[in-house]
Amino acid sequence: MRYRYVTLVLLLALGRFAHAQEAKTPPPCAALELDGVAADGGMVLTSAATDNPRNRITWRVLPDARVRQLWETSSDGGATWTTSFDGYYEKKR
Repeated sequence: MRYRYVTLVLLLALGRFAHAQEAKTPPPCAALELDGVAADGGMVLTSAATDNPRNRITWRVLPDARVRQLWETSSDGGATWTTSFDGYYEKKR
């Protein structure tokens, strides 16, 4: 399954979650295609192994019902990962 502009789509599309930071609109014609699976209370999506940098975005539901999003990039084919974004989402009150 392919996803585009995944950063906030799953959590914010229906307005069910509020984000602590203002989302920035991606530049025109920019697309990030990710593949992945949902399992064990979370979801991990990764860009193609040939992408440089490679992207990996993980969402996990936490015990307090918040959702953690961890976005990592790798410039060495996935041998090491650097955190690009680490944020939390919570239900609107």
